[in-house]
Amino acid sequence: MDPIRKCIVAEKSVWGPYIESHPTHAIWQNKAFPLYDDLLIIFGKDRATGGNAEGPNDMMEDIQREDVNLNADNDVEETSEIVLDDLDASFSPLQSPRSAAVDKRKKRKRSVDKLTAMTDIKEAASIIGSEIAKASKIFGKAIGVDAEISEKRQRIDSEIRKILNLAVVDVIKVVCRIAQSPELTDVFFSMTGEGRE
Repeated sequence: MDPIRKCIVAEKSVWGPYIESHPTHAIWQNKAFPLYDDLLIIFGKDRATGGNAEGPNDMMEDIQREDVNLNADNDVEETSEIVLDDLDASFSPLQSPRSAAVDKRKKRKRSVDKLTAMTDIKEAASIIGSEIAKASKIFGKAIGVDAEISEKRQRIDSEIRKILNLAVVDVIKVVCRIAQSPELTDVFFSMTGEGRE
């Protein structure tokens, strides 16, 4: 890497064969990477070092171990089939009864843990659902009351104008006074026509 031009530098003897084998990579030859320093700071040479950290070599070893184990299992199965044919019912399982019991307990414990977790989630969802229903009722009542009061406020002017002998200024004062209070609005509309006068 050329730190001044910020591009990948290699001999022509290296680039030539590489581009021949990877023709689509020709665009990267002498291509500047202006953010190279920033990327170096971000990614750098940091590597995971924790207890469970795996590098590429560890991953390859795991894959090879799994392949060996699979091959060994296949060999054992083939062998056990042959033994079964030869010995009829006298074949004994490869696992000891104790290890098989441990596996069953682990599976049973896992399934019980999953069932417990699902039950807990179901209970939590039920509680949340009931709380949402309560809140919805409260909000519904509040919105309903506001809508009813708003409708009554809009009708106050027309009801007040039905009363005879009131000047326009008096109508405005009365409408403003009643509309300011939801309680007064309710009282006004609960009165009969004679009581309003």
